[in-house]
Amino acid sequence: MGLINTLLYFAAGHILVWLQLHGQYIFESWKANIWPAILISPIPAYFFITATQKGFEYYENFWGPRLTGFVAGITVFTFMTYIAFGEGITPKTAVCLVLCALIMLIQALV
Repeated sequence: MGLINTLLYFAAGHILVWLQLHGQYIFESWKANIWPAILISPIPAYFFITATQKGFEYYENFWGPRLTGFVAGITVFTFMTYIAFGEGITPKTAVCLVLCALIMLIQALV
């Protein structure tokens, strides 16, 4: 359960950061006014801090949560960009997702 919680907290943080960075291309009002993106900054910070804590409890080291956060970030970015902008999954992106799956398998099983 610790690994799932870690992944979920990292994913939530990455979704919010994705919205912060790319919201200007979704919400017209954000192009001229960056304050909505700035004001939600504490929320993803909470998710990332909590994910790091839960990840450290699960892995008992710092590399495990770091790699879990990386995998969550790549996966969230891929699917959010596809959903919001229709950017397809290219062969290069598919290879990256497979590598992410391998990283998580290694982290979970070794």
